[in-house]
Amino acid sequence: MNNIRKLLYIISLLTLTLLLFTGCSFTPEDTPERTFIISGKFTKNGIAGSGDVFFKLANKGNYSRSPEGPNRVITYESYSIEGELQDNGLTIKLKGSYDPFEMQYTVSADTSTLRYVINGFLNSNGNFKEATATVLVKTGDNWPVLDFSVASETVTITGTAIDSDNIGIPDFALGLWRRNSSFFFSGLTYIVSPFSYILNETISYDDYVDYYTFYQTIVKVVDKTGYYDFIVAYSVGATTKYEKYKVEFSKGNSRMIIVSYLNGNKLDFNTIAAAEATTSLDTNPFRIQTLSR
Repeated sequence: MNNIRKLLYIISLLTLTLLLFTGCSFTPEDTPERTFIISGKFTKNGIAGSGDVFFKLANKGNYSRSPEGPNRVITYESYSIEGELQDNGLTIKLKGSYDPFEMQYTVSADTSTLRYVINGFLNSNGNFKEATATVLVKTGDNWPVLDFSVASETVTITGTAIDSDNIGIPDFALGLWRRNSSFFFSGLTYIVSPFSYILNETISYDDYVDYYTFYQTIVKVVDKTGYYDFIVAYSVGATTKYEKYKVEFSKGNSRMIIVSYLNGNKLDFNTIAAAEATTSLDTNPFRIQTLSR
C-alpha cells in the first residue's frame, strides 16, 4: 500500500462518524441514465498471447448485434452495461456498470484461465474518450495483471457469445455505489462489474480538490454465507499485488460494507494464497467503508 492509499484511508477515518449520523445515500433519480454505444480494440502480447481483441458495449438494454438482434445481459440495478468481447475464436459476454457523473465505466468477463476487464471514460456526448484493457492469465495459483491501451474503432463481433466461466461479484451488487459528505471529504464511489471495480475518491479542503482513482480486478469471490470474501489484484509497475476484503450487504442489498483484511500492518499480499490464508480483519471502525445505492 503506497503512501497516497494510506493517506486516503486515514482521511476516511475522520468522516465515517459524520456519515453514520447523516445517513448519506442516493437513489437512481439523482442522475439520469445515459444512452451510449461504444466499441474498440486492443492488441495483447506477452503471456496474454498475441493478436487483436475487439469489444462492443452499451448501456443496459441498448446493446444489439446485427443481424442477430438484441443480446441482453440481465442485471438488477441502474447504470448497468452489457456487450461482447471477441478474442480470436472466443466470444464472451461483457457486463458491468458506469457512473453518469464521471462518465466512467468498467466491464468484465472471464474463462477458467483468462480474465478481461475494460475501464474507460466517455466524453460529454456519450462517445468514446479513453480506455484501458486489463487481461489476467492464470499462472499457477496466481493471476498476473497485464494492461493494454484501447483504441476506438467500429468493430464486428461474430461467433456465439458465452457467459463467464466463474462466479464473480453477484449480480445484485452490480451498479453504482456512493458515499457523500458535506465535510472536507467530498465523496467515495464504487463502480462495480462481476470481476472488477473502480474506486473514486474526492478530497476537498479549503479551495483545493484532489481526485484519486483506483482500478481493481477481482480474482476470487467466496460466498461465506452472510458475507463475501473477495481478493483483488492490481499492478505496481511490473509486479502484481493482492488485497482481500470482507463484503456484507444489507437493507435489501441496498447497503454495502467493506472491511479490509490485514497482512500484519499492511493491506497488500504478494500471492493469492497468502491473501486467502489471512483471517485478521481491520477492526478500526473509522476505516470501514459503508456505501449505499
